[in-house]
Amino acid sequence: MATVTEEEDREEKLRLAIERIIPHCTEDAEHKVFREMAVALKDNDKLVGEVLEGATNYSYKVFPEKKPSAAVFVKVNFTYALWNPDRTAFYDLERAKTEFLMMKKMKALLGDAAPVATPYLLIDITPEIRMIVAEWAKAHEPYAAQFNRGKVDRRILGKVAEFVATINLQDMGDPSFNEGIKNPMRALYPIAKGAFGQIIGVGGEPDHFVAYAKEMGQVRFNSVVDAMGAAYEKCEMLLHGDSHVLNILVEPETEEGNFGETGDFIMCDWEMVHHGVRGRDPGTFNALPINSACFLAAQGLKKRALEMIDIMAEFWDEYAKHMVEKGGKDDEYMRDLYRSSVGWCGVYVFIANFLLKLQWNFMPFDKISQEAGAKTMASIALIGLKLMEWSFLVVDPELTIPQMREWFASVVSEQIELLHEICQES
Repeated sequence: MATVTEEEDREEKLRLAIERIIPHCTEDAEHKVFREMAVALKDNDKLVGEVLEGATNYSYKVFPEKKPSAAVFVKVNFTYALWNPDRTAFYDLERAKTEFLMMKKMKALLGDAAPVATPYLLIDITPEIRMIVAEWAKAHEPYAAQFNRGKVDRRILGKVAEFVATINLQDMGDPSFNEGIKNPMRALYPIAKGAFGQIIGVGGEPDHFVAYAKEMGQVRFNSVVDAMGAAYEKCEMLLHGDSHVLNILVEPETEEGNFGETGDFIMCDWEMVHHGVRGRDPGTFNALPINSACFLAAQGLKKRALEMIDIMAEFWDEYAKHMVEKGGKDDEYMRDLYRSSVGWCGVYVFIANFLLKLQWNFMPFDKISQEAGAKTMASIALIGLKLMEWSFLVVDPELTIPQMREWFASVVSEQIELLHEICQES
């Protein structure tokens, strides 16, 4: 029996998704886009789809072939996360229902201006496959693309920071809300420890990351992961849970290379909303800007790389402002939140981006040589590992937020300087 490739499976799930959408395309449908699809189908048009990038689920843009403006976004969910090496680890399918309801909640809370796509349909394809159909928004380029280019629309920073704070300040309600999404993360702990052991067990001349990892050793790294795991179980605030800049969609650049007219954005991928540890959302936001800073440095764009540090600082300033002014958080709370955000930034940089290679297809390896790419990933791994170690193990309660911010900036800038130097030499 022939093995089905992932590409073939994605196409098959797209066919099933379109099959389930067609019955909702009626002339009296609640939403305009389905009425437009109904007219197109009546005129002998057909629904087609475009496969979109996705590390957790399958995602598509579905539209009538002759009228692509009448489009919807489709996400197909499974009982596992594509990014998890252990595909047998159960990933609660209720997360799709949670995502659908959270999108509705944010629309109700903030009105039509909420930076959330309108959810249309929640449909079971099979008992183990569920899909969400939502608005195809005008803002559809990942914010991460701007970071990779080193040209970031700062109008959006403050808006995103305020929105993330708004989510984090929502009443938690039931602490077990969407608890099922935590299992894949828990399954990664032994995987991360095993991968680290392989890294430090390799012989030969180590690069700057491996040298640091060898000095740290397996025992200390295991302690970092254990401390991270303990922190992960805390229920301190409502989290978006996946607030990296690939999940923030913005208006595409114009043909002239300018930013979109309004500076609008959409926050997507709400399936990982849960009650968790403070600092995770702002920390996750900073992960891909760190990656971009390293790649920009490797391209010789040192000034743009260093600007990423300023941008991350600006994001924190806006986020902290709303947490204090709207949430009444005091200095002690904000110090703990900042320290925690550093650790969760490190988790995404080191475990998600380096060990699991998530979003590697979005990293600009094509802009640099293969040798420079290896050095860049070593610096990214080193930054992530240092952030995790410092946040989860080296806790100094006497440090002020400005002191912690200075340390964070120094860890990133040190690798920017190193990459700029060694990559230009090679």
